[in-house]
Amino acid sequence: LLYRIKSDDRSDALRAQMREHALSLGERGAEVLIAGCTELPLVLSAEDWPVPWVSSTDVLVARTIAFARKA
Repeated sequence: LLYRIKSDDRSDALRAQMREHALSLGERGAEVLIAGCTELPLVLSAEDWPVPWVSSTDVLVARTIAFARKA
């Protein structure tokens, strides 16, 4: 699915498949999901997950801004 996102697929079908994976993880006991690939926020948002999530894109942005402010 990530390769499809990289190929510019932002379809509802892809989004549904990604959400199914997230729901499965939640059903198996995941308390937090880490969206480690920067492509995930291109098709999903926090509302799509059954549990809280950490977006690597958001973390990267926050750390970049903090670094720039120190310079």
